[in-house]
Amino acid sequence: MPDDPVSEIRSRVDLVDLVSQRVRLVRAGRSFKGLCPFHEEKTPSFFVNPERGVWHCFGCGEHGDCFSWLMKLEGLTFPEALRRLGEKVGVEVRASRGAPSRGEREEILEALSVAARFFRERLRHEKRAAEYLAARQIDPETAEEFGIGYAPASWDALSTFLASEKVNLAAAAKAGLVGTRRDGGYYDRFRDRLMFPVADAGDRIVGFGGRSIGQEGPKYLNSPETPVFHKANILYGWSLARREISARGFALVVEGYLDVISAHRAGLKNAVAAMGTAFSEPHCRLLKLGCDRVVLCFDADSPGQRAALGAADVLEAAGFDVRIARLPSGEDPDSLVCAGRAADLHRAVQEAATAAEFRLDRVMARFNLEDAADRARMLAEAVGVLGRVQNSFERDRLIRKLAVYHPSFAQGSDVAESRIRREADRAARGGAAGSVSRPGAAARRREMVADVPRQRAIEKAEQTLLRCLLEGSDEADLIMERLPVDSFVTEPARELAAEVYACRELGEDPASVVIQSREGGSAAARLASALLVTDGPPAGPAVVLDCIERLVRESRRERLARLREKFNRGELSKDSPEYQEFLSLQREWHG
Repeated sequence: MPDDPVSEIRSRVDLVDLVSQRVRLVRAGRSFKGLCPFHEEKTPSFFVNPERGVWHCFGCGEHGDCFSWLMKLEGLTFPEALRRLGEKVGVEVRASRGAPSRGEREEILEALSVAARFFRERLRHEKRAAEYLAARQIDPETAEEFGIGYAPASWDALSTFLASEKVNLAAAAKAGLVGTRRDGGYYDRFRDRLMFPVADAGDRIVGFGGRSIGQEGPKYLNSPETPVFHKANILYGWSLARREISARGFALVVEGYLDVISAHRAGLKNAVAAMGTAFSEPHCRLLKLGCDRVVLCFDADSPGQRAALGAADVLEAAGFDVRIARLPSGEDPDSLVCAGRAADLHRAVQEAATAAEFRLDRVMARFNLEDAADRARMLAEAVGVLGRVQNSFERDRLIRKLAVYHPSFAQGSDVAESRIRREADRAARGGAAGSVSRPGAAARRREMVADVPRQRAIEKAEQTLLRCLLEGSDEADLIMERLPVDSFVTEPARELAAEVYACRELGEDPASVVIQSREGGSAAARLASALLVTDGPPAGPAVVLDCIERLVRESRRERLARLREKFNRGELSKDSPEYQEFLSLQREWHG
């Protein structure tokens, strides 16, 4: 195995070939371009640079290398993407400490794959299972799409079949498919059940959910935690829904297997479900690969609504815009679709309430709003909900909704709203310290943006110089000698310049700043990615010197503005070096 498998794999992967499996690319100079797979567009804004091994979309800002391509497109973790590409280009990747060995993992996955084939085949011969699916309006095409199968009412049908297929039964036991008898043999763990295969982000079957159609055992039986199956990391239906989630811009999260399947049958093909466990941070990371908005559509009963609020808390903490659908009493997505009420499900999703409004409605529902004392208690709880709302428009809307219940409403809605707002502000301050805007360079740079032509010229100069630095042009040393990092004006350019300067001083390839970054969330990373995938105009010494002069001049303008602020506040004494600098810059700037 090479010392650095990441770099070795990256150097061997043909990024254009990899991306072309999903995107139709055409040459555009040194790069290739096509329609971005991460958002809808009619004009190509997605570029791939094979020389640098990076891709970038100027429409939505997504970018990265070969590893992040698989991670974003297929929802893989970095180790999974590393192994997948390592297999593709013939580079060995050892498992990390604590992870299952390569051989063990492959044997477990093989056992699961063979079992899925067995279950699908047996479904064709089990009348009761077919009748159950028909009652749920799941046609053969849908059953095939979701890989639904049937586990016979036998203690050894699966284990016998696995043995006949030369599958390691010890691996099947580790996969949760069979149990170990006291006499040393094996027995089937799933019996007389409809079987729903569960795939990971790479479309490999890692577990099953079994729904009893007989009298034996619990109604649902899931695979246990195994070396390849961790419920907290998996969303049922993800492999089928991820593209639709990216296309629609939101995920529909439901509770169970049948809810997912029925939602897909109703045309809501962006539906997924947690695996019978509370929503978790790994679930959020998976969803972040495709969207920033989630609609929760859980059962209308009390446990379902509590679960929705718990999931909303986790999702909001991860930065999602969360909505909660309100279904008719006693219904869930599956029951609505089976009753021919798919339109009601669509309406509930379209009219889903914000999480804050949903919380507020639950508070209001607990009180008799005809009673003055109950109204007062309701308002006392409601301001706590409002205190958590960050969006000012949403907050104002909910305040207007509450105002009619405030004792001062008779004096006018404005009076009631003002008093509720003060209480909500007090609640918010009690929960977290408010942020305070600080005057300084950031504020001055925002003011400078108002001068659009000058700002565009500055950004063009920064991009010209940064491209030279990233590509290692002949003028790179001249730039570093003449232009301090602080003279880059915009924040992303200054951040990127600091990294590239440090990289060059260490003798490393500056482009590695973006290529080796798999986080990709910063403005500096997006800027570097954009510069690497596009061709810039030639930048000889004269152009470079002109760009340097422009940025130095802008930097001195900014320094003068800072000193002028201090002078106006009376903070510059006439015998201080800063005062002399202020006078010098004044003369330089104004003559």
